[in-house]
Amino acid sequence: MKSIGIIGYGNMGSCIAEALKSLYEIWVFDKDDSKIDHLSGIARASTVQDVVRHVEVIILAVKPQDFTGFYSTCSLKGGSFHCSLGKLTFLEDY
Repeated sequence: MKSIGIIGYGNMGSCIAEALKSLYEIWVFDKDDSKIDHLSGIARASTVQDVVRHVEVIILAVKPQDFTGFYSTCSLKGGSFHCSLGKLTFLEDY
């Protein structure tokens, strides 16, 4: 089973996770622990690095103001999203 990580578990991230959890192994991280305390059928990651270690694909579901800090450590090279936390792959490369 392929694994997908979702960074950000707000309105968008939670809807994506719920829609995909029957098809894929889902890992989520959110900076607000209370949003991911009571997950069912979805793995909870304690850090972004934890998500990256467990999954093949990452979906960023964060607000623009939160993405800026995360993106500053990342770059786009050859169709893949590279980050100091690991290698994140765009869905269309999969």
